[in-house]
Amino acid sequence: MKRRHLISCLILCICAAAGADIYHTIKPGETLYRLSREYGVSVDELKTINDIDDVSDIRVGTRLLIRREQTSSSTFEKYTVEKGDTLYRIARNNDMSLSELLELNDLNEDHMLRVGEVLKIGTTEENSENGVTNQQAVAVNQPENGDENVSGDGKTEFFWPHQGERISLNGKLVGKEIKGLNGDPVVSVSSGKVIWVAPYHGYGKIIMVEAPDKHIFAYGGNGDTLVNVGDNVRPGQKLGLLGAGGSEGAAKAFFFVYRNGKPVDPESAPRK
Repeated sequence: MKRRHLISCLILCICAAAGADIYHTIKPGETLYRLSREYGVSVDELKTINDIDDVSDIRVGTRLLIRREQTSSSTFEKYTVEKGDTLYRIARNNDMSLSELLELNDLNEDHMLRVGEVLKIGTTEENSENGVTNQQAVAVNQPENGDENVSGDGKTEFFWPHQGERISLNGKLVGKEIKGLNGDPVVSVSSGKVIWVAPYHGYGKIIMVEAPDKHIFAYGGNGDTLVNVGDNVRPGQKLGLLGAGGSEGAAKAFFFVYRNGKPVDPESAPRK
């Protein structure tokens, strides 16, 4: 029960920081009070945002909103769909990947556009000082052995779940977004036990691994998973394959680290 509560809090932290609506489907034996403790919100808040007057009306299978999308410094423009438009063309013409356009508008690739439909385009998080995005791209090479390498200048380079270009998430969400291609493997950076494998809106399938020192490593962006809850894994072991990519096979992994329920900078998190 304690572990389940911790995992729920981590999922809530990841998705709330990214500005995603968070839902929970009622299972047998669950109550609003139990959910309030599990997610760290009050019963009154749950009743208010779900328009619940009588708690006896809640049934197994009911989908409850746990927390609404948070406003942030994200800015975007609006685009009105014209005759002949496609999702791919709109994304390309606005320097976005298809996956970014779909995620921003909460759509899937099968969505049928309508002339006059309004879409959000060009999301950025502005830096108050220089107007550039709040995500800083860092190109690196994947160490080929063990859990860390020492580069030519004496600096330690840690093992990463994917060798692609890393983008630091420096706002409310502390972690890394890593560029890749559909089907690329995502590997464990540590030994440990798999404690969570499940899909979550906006992050593909998330895999969480608890290391021996109690750091929890979360790997998102997977289309397919290669491990199950309870499996023991080792550094470099394949956990999943990237999926749900954009145009021309583009995809991205998400990498987060937690300790005692608090985020840890992946740059400094130990690999065991």
